[in-house]
Amino acid sequence: MSDEPNKPSCWKRFALACLRSPVNTLFSGALLYLVFYIWVLGNDAFYYKMLLLGVVLLWLLWMMAKYVLTLLLILAVLGIGRYLYYDYSRQDIVKCEEAGGYWNKKTKQCEEKRTFWQQLQDRWEDYRAKAELLNKVSR
Repeated sequence: MSDEPNKPSCWKRFALACLRSPVNTLFSGALLYLVFYIWVLGNDAFYYKMLLLGVVLLWLLWMMAKYVLTLLLILAVLGIGRYLYYDYSRQDIVKCEEAGGYWNKKTKQCEEKRTFWQQLQDRWEDYRAKAELLNKVSR
């Protein structure tokens, strides 16, 4: 007795894989037809051998393209999800800007739009406050 479990033969697994997909069934049918035409009927012209090679290469290309299409679909779904999250996370900022305000990133609040001179004045006040703090620390 053998310790190995009963495994289906290579040809049986190949046949079952071909029957799962209509494209695989089409390619395997074309392959079997050309093999029969070339080796059984004895018509071994170069043209038919190139057709056989073409069918094999197209089948391999289909197998690779199937996985590439799956990868592209997954990447598209991830990209759409990322865009929806980005759009959702910016709802407050968009509402603020539509209302004519300015979104302060530090306080995360909507503020009124300010002129250039008001912004310059605030920056000057921030600079003076930091300079005074630095003078206190250095003494």
